[in-house]
Amino acid sequence: MAVDAATAWDEVCDQANDRNWVIVNTDLEVVSTGNGGLEEMKAAFDDSEVQFAGFVVYGIDDRGSTVSKRTKTVFCVWIGSGVGALARGRALRCKDEAANLFNGHNLSIDVDDTDDLTQKAIADRLLKAGGAHKPTAYDFGPEQVMEL
Repeated sequence: MAVDAATAWDEVCDQANDRNWVIVNTDLEVVSTGNGGLEEMKAAFDDSEVQFAGFVVYGIDDRGSTVSKRTKTVFCVWIGSGVGALARGRALRCKDEAANLFNGHNLSIDVDDTDDLTQKAIADRLLKAGGAHKPTAYDFGPEQVMEL
């Protein structure tokens, strides 16, 4: 049985769950999900579609004797390079509904090229949106830790 989008998003947000990203289509049906982090999610985007994704990034604060892990969630609008203008406009009408599905996200990003969806670009935006206490690293998934 396929998992519904709200359940998949809840699992992404749960630190006890390995799932760290989910992609849905414009009908808000789960297209793909995984536990391989940012790079795996980027590879799952379809160039011929408008898709919405939610993924988790962990802000790691390592102060020697204490290590904390803060969950940061990101909502991403993917507009594939093969999507025509008319289809793009129709599909983006459900952007607000998709944003509501990925409730509680800390950051929203629109991309049409996976090369623009980098650890550095996301980290910079999270730092600008964050509070006064900056983490020492961001964890984007297995083997994808960016020291700050």
